[in-house]
Amino acid sequence: MQLTNLQDLESNTETTDHLTKEQLAGALPDKRFRKHLTDDIVDMINSEPDSELRRMFRDNALTYSSVLSTGRYSLAAYINAIKFVSLKLMGDKSSTAYSKVFPDRYQNLIDKGASASYIASFADNYGNNALVTKILEQTLVPTHILNAGVYQEAINTQAELMRTAKSEMVRQKAAESLITNLA
Repeated sequence: MQLTNLQDLESNTETTDHLTKEQLAGALPDKRFRKHLTDDIVDMINSEPDSELRRMFRDNALTYSSVLSTGRYSLAAYINAIKFVSLKLMGDKSSTAYSKVFPDRYQNLIDKGASASYIASFADNYGNNALVTKILEQTLVPTHILNAGVYQEAINTQAELMRTAKSEMVRQKAAESLITNLA
């Protein structure tokens, strides 16, 4: 069912998969980042040839920008970390994501004859840096939200036991559980 009577408030974001300088400037946590925002930074996202991947990079760059206020990071480092995390969330291994985000570094390692495990160690090291870790933390869904359906099912089961169990002990324990957990 389509809701045609509701106006799309973010239509300018959804009509294109390209990131604009104004969109990124609006998402940045403070002025110190805005003064360093250049077209080259925006082009780091917009240069992605795959439009769906570019859209995901754009959305993640706008969503997780609050991590910039938790440390001393450059905008270029932030964009690279966003791309790396996005690729990891899509199922890429660290070394594959690293090769896509840093093709020049990856090719340099290949040209030097580095083994796959040696390259993977660079990728894993990058994946464990503070900026990447903070962005990954932002992407995690809290367990209470992830398991909200199971929690509600447990409440319903306890309520049913409280009302219909043949044993008074079971009814009392179910009622006590509901009182404790719903307080």
